[in-house]
Amino acid sequence: MADTGIMITRDNRPSRLVLDQKPGMVAWFLAAFVLAWVYISITILKSGDPIGWIFLAAVIIPLFFLTFVERQTLTLDRDADALILTRQTIFKKRQMIDELGLVRGARIRWRGQGSTRSGRLVLQRDTGPLEFGSPQPQSRARSLAREVNAWLDSKGPTA
Repeated sequence: MADTGIMITRDNRPSRLVLDQKPGMVAWFLAAFVLAWVYISITILKSGDPIGWIFLAAVIIPLFFLTFVERQTLTLDRDADALILTRQTIFKKRQMIDELGLVRGARIRWRGQGSTRSGRLVLQRDTGPLEFGSPQPQSRARSLAREVNAWLDSKGPTA
């Protein structure tokens, strides 16, 4: 499930850049739906009606889709000479760590046409491209690529 949350810059210092892709409205809607459905099921069960068990069992379907909602964090750390990509779901957390020196820049992979056009951030590395986050609106995608490239081009902290 592609969750189209907006990507934010959580930290932008000379030594570290952190971009965060938090879950969007689809994830929040599913979570609210699950909570409401569980409440309704328990209310029905309290009244003594066994149909509440069927309602409670039906919550598995949206709960299943919620497991695909992913939060992604991209950390570029000069002090550790590391690029860290963290992908986290409700049940699993994965990290990919690479050398920051292998990153040559950021670009945008465009999709769609006209006003519906969106872009996904792609880091150009010596070991191959690395896509990050979900597609963003045109202006936000450009802004992210400029921010990453400016950070990579900067000298970093002075000793």
